[in-house]
Amino acid sequence: MTDRSNQPSDKEYRSDPEKLSYINLSNPIHLLGTAFGISLKTLRPGTFTCLASIPLCIVFVSFCPWYLKLALLMLLIPASVYICTSMLNLIGMSNKHRIVFDDIVGMLVTCFCLTQWYYVIIAFFTFRFIDMLKPWPISLMFKYLPAGVCVALDDVVTGIYSMLVIMALQYVVFMPMMITP
Repeated sequence: MTDRSNQPSDKEYRSDPEKLSYINLSNPIHLLGTAFGISLKTLRPGTFTCLASIPLCIVFVSFCPWYLKLALLMLLIPASVYICTSMLNLIGMSNKHRIVFDDIVGMLVTCFCLTQWYYVIIAFFTFRFIDMLKPWPISLMFKYLPAGVCVALDDVVTGIYSMLVIMALQYVVFMPMMITP
């Protein structure tokens, strides 16, 4: 049995309404951390935030050259760690599912190598599926890293896994369909 001292039990995933009342959407950190309040209004905050980020991902894929994508991610990943850490300090680990800025960053990581805008739909489903599975090493992160870093980086690693799955699909499934005999 592994020690999960930093990871809350299933009972602790229920929101603590008292701590959620500390969120002030006029504070830019709170506004970004909750994806403009989306995570406070839904039962599935991560899924709805990823859905809401699809237009942003389409712009990211369609209009940004690779070096701009890389620069944006290099800014957004540390910002995500800061926002997640700040929000966790405010609302606690029991409300971590309400912190969703990291989901937006994870979706952008997933879309980094995409070549066409319509792959963003596949990216959404792939990202959400892998995010729910929490494969290794994502599942071990809460044991070894501070909670705010884990909340942010688990979606970055999920984004990398999702990007690799989609790249494999592009070359194994979709590319042969484009080759004419």
